[in-house]
Amino acid sequence: MMQVPSDKYNVAWFKLAECVARGEKERALGVYRLLSHSIEDQAFAVQLEGDILLAFNDKAAVDKYVQAAKKYIEENRLLQAAAVYEHAHAIEPNIVRYTKKLIELYTQLKFMDKVLQCQRILVHQYLEQKQSMEAHQLLVDLLKKNEYSFTQEQKQLVLLLLEQPHPIDEQVNMHLEGALEGLMMGDNAQDLQQFLTALDTLNPLYHEYALKYLKKNS
Repeated sequence: MMQVPSDKYNVAWFKLAECVARGEKERALGVYRLLSHSIEDQAFAVQLEGDILLAFNDKAAVDKYVQAAKKYIEENRLLQAAAVYEHAHAIEPNIVRYTKKLIELYTQLKFMDKVLQCQRILVHQYLEQKQSMEAHQLLVDLLKKNEYSFTQEQKQLVLLLLEQPHPIDEQVNMHLEGALEGLMMGDNAQDLQQFLTALDTLNPLYHEYALKYLKKNS
C-alpha cells in the first residue's frame, strides 16, 4: 500500500474538505482517489467515498454504503455496518432489503428497541407496496412478541386486504378486531368514523361486522 508523508496526508484531507465545501465534485473525487491509497481501513475508505457522493446529492452514494457495510460485516464490525445501512435507508427509504438488513444487524447487536423500530418501518413498507401477506405475517409475529399497539398498521392492512377480490376472512377478522380495539382505547372518534366509512365503501358486510363488534365491546 502506498505510504503518504503525514504532512501531505493532512493537506490532502484539508483539500478534500475544501473541494466539498466549494461544490467541486470532480476535484473532490480526484483528491479522494489519491487519499484512498493511504487509508488502511478499506471499509472506511469506501464509506468515505459514499459520504463524498452524498454531499453532492449523488444517489450512487448508496452503492458505496452497501459495499462498505458488507466489508464491515466481513470484519464483524456490526455497529459500523448498521450505521452505514442507516445511511443507505435514509437515501432510499422504500428499499425493503435495507430495512431487513438493519433488523438482522440490530438483532445481533441486541438493540431490541432498534429492532422494533425497523420492524414497524418494514410493516409500512409492505403496506405501501401492497404486500399484504408479508405485512400480515410480520404483524402476527409482532403482536405475539410485543405489548405495543399496532392499531394504525392493522387498520391499514384491513383496508388493503379488502381491496383484494377474495380476502381471507380469518386475516381480516383478526386485524379488524385489533384495529377496532385500538381505536376504542385511543378514544379518537374521528379516526374511528373514517375507518368505518372506508369499511362501508369497500365491504358493507365487514362494516356491519365492525358495528356489531363495537356494540358488543363498548
